[in-house]
This record gives sequence, C-alpha cells and structure tokens, in this order.
Amino acid sequence: MSRSLSLLTLATLMISALLLGCEQSAPVMTQPTPTKVAPPVLSAEAAPAKSPNAISPEAVVLTMGNEELLAESLKKHRGKLVFVDYWATWCGPCVEFFPHTVQLHEKFGDKGLEVISVSFDNLAEEGKVRLFLADQGAKFENILSSYNGASVEAAEGFQFEGVLPHFRLYGRDGSLLAKWDGAPENIDAEIERLISGVDPVSPAAEAPSTETPTETAAPVASEQ
Repeated sequence: MSRSLSLLTLATLMISALLLGCEQSAPVMTQPTPTKVAPPVLSAEAAPAKSPNAISPEAVVLTMGNEELLAESLKKHRGKLVFVDYWATWCGPCVEFFPHTVQLHEKFGDKGLEVISVSFDNLAEEGKVRLFLADQGAKFENILSSYNGASVEAAEGFQFEGVLPHFRLYGRDGSLLAKWDGAPENIDAEIERLISGVDPVSPAAEAPSTETPTETAAPVASEQ
C-alpha cells in the first residue's frame, strides 16, 4: 500500500513539474501599442495660402462637362489666346502651380488672354474643388470633368497623356500652340511675346494685301 502511494505521489510530482515547465516556456503574446498615423498632407510649397484676392464659393464659375464643353469654350474665345490648366486637388504639383495660373489671368486677362481650368477630381469632390478655386481667387471659367476622376477614358476624351499637371496654350485662331506636362517654363515671357507680336488672327494680320492671306499658327519659341 505504501509502495502504491509512493508511486502515485511520484507520478503526481512528475506531472506537476511537466505542466510547470510548459507554462514557463510558452511564449507570451503582447499587443503592440497602437500608433496613430496622420493622414498625408501637402507640403508647405504644395499647399498655397489663401489668396488675398479670394472670392466666395458662390462666385466661382464651375461647370461639369467633358471635352465637348472645353471645345465650346475655346470656340467662344476665338480672337484671344487661351491658357488651359488640367489639374486636380489631390495632385501636389497641380496645386503648387495653380496660383501662377491665377496670376497669368490677373496679368494678361485684360490684354487678350483667357484662362480655363479643367479639374479631374471626382464629382463627389465638387465642394472641395469649388472651395479651392474660391480661395485662390479663380475668376475665370472652370470645368469639372464629367468622367468622374482621372482615368484612361478621361485622358482619351481630353486627348492628353493623362499626366497631371498638364497645360495647353491656344492661339487666337483656336490652334494649339504648345503643351506641357509639368510646369510650363517661360510661360509669362511666351504669352507676352504672343500678345505683343503679330498673330495670324490679329487686326494687323487682317490688313489689306495684294496677295491672298494664308493663316498659319504662330510658332512657340522654346528658350534654352
């Protein structure tokens, strides 16, 4: 009987030791402290301050449309140079350059330059687009692409490579003079040259001549 108790006691001690060893060797899972990640924001350079010439959102001329609306606008502005800015609020370089687009309108608007902006934001972001345009003082025609955001379909419709920002400059006869992917270099000097120079559709070009006049688009000189 005593031998049976001894064996039972020994077995109990062995099992207890085995269980204790398992508990000591089992890894302890700990939950890492959650880290709050701030949403991405534009750099100071890419987030322009509110313009001193800001207007109310209600005063912004913003129309939803596609390339047909743009074509109608270009036709409406025949006789003037037209600068078109393709952009989006989520595009850092677009937002960074946009104040300069506004400056072009302020500088040359009364000298024969029209400005049109085409936003490729989602249609649900219309309020955000309107507020941005108001803060920047965009007192020109603005189009919100009806393609509902940037897409291959939108790029094909507006006939560009789909890279934003994208800029185009049209002559007084509606012909495309130049286009840029990225900030257009020397754009101020180029517009100044075209405004000051003789353009095929300007009054100087329509002066009486003994020969039949031929309309050709004014070349855009590239400065090194």
